[in-house]
Amino acid sequence: MGENMNTKKVLLITFVLVALLTISSPSLKTSAELNSLSNTITTMDSPKFSGKCAVGVPYEATSDIGDSKTFEYDLDKGREYVVFVYGPFIDTDTDYDLEVFEPDDNEASITSTRAAGILEKITFKADKDDEYKIKVRNDDDDSGGEEEAYVFLAEKIKPDSSVDVLIEHRETIHTYYAFWFDASSYTGNTISLELDVAEEVDMYQMRLYPFLEEGGGEDIYDVLEATSEHALLTDDAQEAGEDLGISFRPSDYTSPDNIYIISLIGEKGDGDCKFTISGATEQTNATTEEPTVQPLCLGTLTVSIFTIITLIAVGIKVRKYREDT
Repeated sequence: MGENMNTKKVLLITFVLVALLTISSPSLKTSAELNSLSNTITTMDSPKFSGKCAVGVPYEATSDIGDSKTFEYDLDKGREYVVFVYGPFIDTDTDYDLEVFEPDDNEASITSTRAAGILEKITFKADKDDEYKIKVRNDDDDSGGEEEAYVFLAEKIKPDSSVDVLIEHRETIHTYYAFWFDASSYTGNTISLELDVAEEVDMYQMRLYPFLEEGGGEDIYDVLEATSEHALLTDDAQEAGEDLGISFRPSDYTSPDNIYIISLIGEKGDGDCKFTISGATEQTNATTEEPTVQPLCLGTLTVSIFTIITLIAVGIKVRKYREDT
């Protein structure tokens, strides 16, 4: 009878210990929980638009040798932009130079004067909310032709960030905004591109293009047109207020420079939308299944229970031995 009581005590103590240890054991977080903790989204206010040249709209910059064309943009303080000149002149003897003028300055603050037939590109940050001028000049010293060229200004977006963007409908221009981003920090991860569309805006498409520094201008020619022949991926809207999104892994596509352009094309209506890019933060192998107990905790729990049972059993034997003697 005494031994049965001791056995019941051992089982009861063991059960209580297992329950306590299991309740206190930490579990793995789901990937969604980890992402919400690790992905920091930065935001900026909506850019203004004055009716001058628009970010994300290509403009013809073709000119005779020695002549130039100037384009005016109202840009926003704190935002970074990439402007480039591309088109059929690439790989020819036509030599265009690119210049950026700060507000109220008569001399260029930044210039790009690469050799003939090569895409020109400048990255700069707007120091104030004001008008910036972009000049494209057909170099009278080095140019040997007058091939067609276009100038394109895009906003450079940082990894894991969110920005407001004004989409305005225009009858004769198809592209309404564009972002330029470096995918180097996303290696091995899936990039998510999302546009939260205002209810009054009816979008046409979101397009993803590769940006190629050397001789790759033709891959973005059709940003000018309402077609998507050279786009890597697209997403279409069917009605006003419908959000757009594209997800992809850079390793699945060929882009030697690891640079991409996102083109946002509106169809009807005007309004503020929010664009978000995410995926650069290192991910874990956790899944979205029900949380499970960490293996290390299970091993520790097993060892602890075995040790406790052994100690209790030894104590019972010692006590019984003393009673018998």
